[in-house]
Amino acid sequence: MMRPHLSNDFSYYRRYLSKFSTRDDIAVKADEASAMALFTARHCPMMVSLSSATAACLEQNHNVTNAMSAMANACLAMLKNKRFDSVETNKYVAKAMTGAVILFDHVDPNGVFYKSPVDIKGVIKFLKKAEFDTESLLATIRFSSKHFKDDNTPSSIVDMFQ
Repeated sequence: MMRPHLSNDFSYYRRYLSKFSTRDDIAVKADEASAMALFTARHCPMMVSLSSATAACLEQNHNVTNAMSAMANACLAMLKNKRFDSVETNKYVAKAMTGAVILFDHVDPNGVFYKSPVDIKGVIKFLKKAEFDTESLLATIRFSSKHFKDDNTPSSIVDMFQ
């Protein structure tokens, strides 16, 4: 989460919830509020939920990581080949590519940076020279990935972020 407002606002709501517990018209009850607070307390709550669900799918079907790498590589190919004229569409595809990269990194034991089927160098090179603002996407890959600071991450990839 880029801003902690939601978590803070929700904490405020939970503190005052006990004062109104006798009312029947409360939209979010205490047990639901507790579950929502646990969800929003995480650094990237949606990514944690997605990676948990994907890891569960991976136990049943080992092709899940192939799908994630294919998604990232297909998005990169569409962006490189200028498949879309609209800047908004290209931004959307770049976000999808970044999400696939991060999700792959979270569920694959080796991560996306070391001997993965994802063209991570191509992804980083494209995002660095894209015609639209991609600074937040590069920061997401760098700071939201699970394996970026691993010892086996090649220094050439680490240097690309400098």
